[in-house]
Amino acid sequence: EYAEIARWLERNARADDVVMTADPPAFYNASHRRSIVIPTDSIEAILLAAQKYNARYLVLQFDHPKPLNEVYRERVPLLGWTRVAEFRDGNNRLVMLFEIAK
Repeated sequence: EYAEIARWLERNARADDVVMTADPPAFYNASHRRSIVIPTDSIEAILLAAQKYNARYLVLQFDHPKPLNEVYRERVPLLGWTRVAEFRDGNNRLVMLFEIAK
């Protein structure tokens, strides 16, 4: 899914946009884009890290930090973020791409 997300970002994002993901090294290998790990503490920690490191996108996969469980299950919104794209992983599980709201 990282290669597909990378193609989407090539068409829709700036080259210097930072992406938050569960596996930054794998994401970098697929996209050659800067990425940071999604904090596992809380939703607030995710928002603070996005601000601190100027992350514009967040990749939410099946294998995600526990505080994002309800967001992944689409039961609650990720406040401060807009869902901009959907993908499927190799096991046909949903992968969502969010952009931080301006």
